[in-house]
Amino acid sequence: EQQKFLIAMTLQYLPENAKQYWLDNLHLWELGADSDPGFTNRIEFHDPTGKVYIAKTFGTEVIFGKTVQKGIAARMIEWANILLEKGYVTTPMIVNGATWYIPTLDAVTGQPIVKYDSTIVGGPSTCNSSDNSGCTCTSNRACVALEKYTELPAFMRQALSAYGLADPSMKGIF
Repeated sequence: EQQKFLIAMTLQYLPENAKQYWLDNLHLWELGADSDPGFTNRIEFHDPTGKVYIAKTFGTEVIFGKTVQKGIAARMIEWANILLEKGYVTTPMIVNGATWYIPTLDAVTGQPIVKYDSTIVGGPSTCNSSDNSGCTCTSNRACVALEKYTELPAFMRQALSAYGLADPSMKGIF
């Protein structure tokens, strides 16, 4: 929740210093609601609920010994992908140096497959280290964290639109 206020305050005062570079770092597209931005230096987040977010990458930097995306929206998407990979069975995609993941869907139910989390005790009997077929999102801490975190990219898009700072290709919902 604290990040939402930071986003809102940044967008409120950003026009005063007229830094287009900051806006470029904040832009976040959602496939379906927006047109595909068409650039190749990108990172994507494939939300298990079906939404796909895209952010432009601006290279990486090392912070506290960890290599992370430089762009603000790209770093948000990067963290969402880390949670996605910890919470679900995924397929990695590496494009132009950026890594993202696509959740694997169960062939029978069509739902994304949740990974077994050994730190959760008392889950279903079919949610264990050898069989994760019965695992639900509440059976995995990263999955629960991802459910909460996905509000942030959605809020970023809404805030950019509300402040009139969205890219013209970001159509939004009217």
